[in-house]
Parts: sequence; C-alpha cells; structure tokens
Amino acid sequence: MSFVSNTNAYRHVDGGDEAAFSKALLDEVHRTIIREGTDEVAMLIAEPIQNSGGAFVPPAGYWAGLRELCDRYGILLVADETISAFGRVGEWFGSMRFDARPDIITFAKGATAGHAPLGGVLMNDRVAEPFASGAVTYMHGLTFSGHPLSTAIALKVLDIYDREQVFENVRSLEGHFESRLQELRANPLVGDIRGAGFFWAIELVKDRETREMFNEVEAQWLLRDELSGHMDDLGLLCRLDDRGEPVIQLSPPLVTDAKAIDRMVSIIGEATDRAQKSWTKERARLLKTASTRPKINVA
Repeated sequence: MSFVSNTNAYRHVDGGDEAAFSKALLDEVHRTIIREGTDEVAMLIAEPIQNSGGAFVPPAGYWAGLRELCDRYGILLVADETISAFGRVGEWFGSMRFDARPDIITFAKGATAGHAPLGGVLMNDRVAEPFASGAVTYMHGLTFSGHPLSTAIALKVLDIYDREQVFENVRSLEGHFESRLQELRANPLVGDIRGAGFFWAIELVKDRETREMFNEVEAQWLLRDELSGHMDDLGLLCRLDDRGEPVIQLSPPLVTDAKAIDRMVSIIGEATDRAQKSWTKERARLLKTASTRPKINVA
C-alpha cells in the first residue's frame, strides 16, 4: 500500500494556484503508480473531501485527473464516502459534487443519520458484472450483514432526506455558513478556513504570516487549558483537534438553520478571542522564561 499527498492547499507550496496545485498532486499520483508498477496497482482510494486533517477540499480538476489516470492504467477508482455521502456537502454523494465518477463507493454514517450503525458498498456495472453473472461465488459475510433494524432505519432516513429536501437546506445555507466563518479571520490565531456544505474546519496557527504551527506543548495548552473550557462554558460541543493539532471541525446536523449557524460561529469567535488573549500572555511568559535561562558554553 502506498500513500500520496493530501489535498491541503494551505500547507502545499502550490496551494495558492489551484491549477498548479491540482497538477502537482496528479503528477505525484502518476509517479507513484509508475514506481509501484502499473500492473501492481489494483485500486486508488480517496475521500471526495478529506476528513482527516480537517475538511480538505480537492482543487478543480483533481478528481477528473484521478479518473483519467485510473482509466489509462486499468485501476479501480474508489471513493471513501463514509463522511461525505448523504448530504454532508449538499449532495447524495460527495462524488457528485466533485465530478469524481468512481467505480466503487463505500458509505456509512449518514445513511441512517447516525441513528444506527450501517455501512455499504456501491459499484458500477463493470465491477458488479462478474459477481452478478459469474459461475464462481464470492464467499464473504459479516455477523450483522443486512441487519433488519439498521436497514429499515436507513430506508426511512433516505425517504425523509428526499421528502423534506434536507440537502437543499445544506446547499442554500452553505454560502451563509462560509461568510460567517470568514468573519473569524479577524482573530490572528485563525490561519485557514476551509470546507464545503455543512463540513468545515478552522485551523489555528501560532503565526498567521508564516503559518507556523503550535508545538506539542503549546497545542495541548491551547486545546486543553483554553478552548475546551471556553467552548463548554459557551454551549458548543465540537471537535477541537485533529491528532493533537488545533483544528476546529464543524459538521452540524443537516437541518441546522441560519440562526443556529450564527450562534455557533459567535461562540467560536468568543472562545477563540479568549484563547488569543490568553495566548498573548502565555507567549510573553514563555519568551521571558527562555531569555532568562542560563547559557551553556560548550568548549
């Protein structure tokens, strides 16, 4: 198994130029396929919008480029839609929004709106044909496959999504959500704001000009001693870090209205403002401590 760079434009040298960024990512994928051997790579798996790290949105042309590379070398393109399916980015599948056209889609979570565990796989006719008409049986199964309660819940949830136009709510409020989040840039701790639909992330940095990240001790101070308490006091529960990095991640219910979005962003603004004031004092203390340490001369 081989890995390639994610679609984090904020941390990529070409991130400021969408076309160059997309080309750099696709060139890396191509090099990796060649290095591993074109007859050795069976499938390419990616998320339409990446969850790990905080809502990394692909640049324009990226998924079309993946499709072209997979077609060229006979590789199956798989979209991991555990997060992005069923309205999270305003469509039934994130693949639809980013023109992914995968051969296989894996899904979970949103199929039941989180009310029951359920996962599944979708595949196109080319992939399904050998299983549908072949003479050989593919023996597989899980203890809870086809669980009647979970599947019944999923059917009802899918009906509600369609009947109550839930995804239209996400699409209609995406612009409002983004514009309100952009107001948070007034705080110097806010480095990047990224996302789509009802799936957003706010990356906090030590220095916005250089994009310097907090070190481990500083990040733990910011997350545990500051943001967690402030958010709790103000009434918002959300994911504040990604593997120890201060990245606030937001994925509100798909039926969230503008008033709730406004309240959510206001709480984040107040909490980060409090944290920024504390960080100014903490940074001064750390600098003072460092300047008073005795110097050691090494002969």
